[in-house]
Amino acid sequence: FDTKFERFVMADKFGYGVSDAFAIHVATSGSYDSSDHPEFGKWSWNDLMVGIDWAILEHGETQADLYASVKQVYDTKHDLETIEYNWTIGVCVGRMTKNWTLAGIVELDYIKDDLPHHDKDAWAMTVGLQGQYLLNSRWNITGELDFDFDLYDTYYDEMQLVFEMG
Repeated sequence: FDTKFERFVMADKFGYGVSDAFAIHVATSGSYDSSDHPEFGKWSWNDLMVGIDWAILEHGETQADLYASVKQVYDTKHDLETIEYNWTIGVCVGRMTKNWTLAGIVELDYIKDDLPHHDKDAWAMTVGLQGQYLLNSRWNITGELDFDFDLYDTYYDEMQLVFEMG
């Protein structure tokens, strides 16, 4: 079990609620890679994403959202070259109470490179669980466990189990 962390990613997402049921958002991330051979340089601006969320069901504590986004992925080692696009559509269904939230997600991704010397595209899928627990009016804990896998062609080197906490 390798516990050496060589790549750190920081991300942020900003949203605007157009109505109670519809929102638009933008997200970006950057990273630092301390490995001996970083893919995109030591410091990197990774991506820029624009998306929408639409609440399609609200019945008591049960809620369901449909969401979609497009993400542009960069190689900042080579003058902010766009290396791929990622189109996503997904659904999130869960339960939201006063102190906690738990939801399942199913996401479908189409990934297409934007490099002249490649002509690669792939379909991938994510299934997962997301949760949040409110500690008090100022603090909460969030977590996510996702399973990523290829549907058509190879995008991930292998199937991935991803854990996030904040």
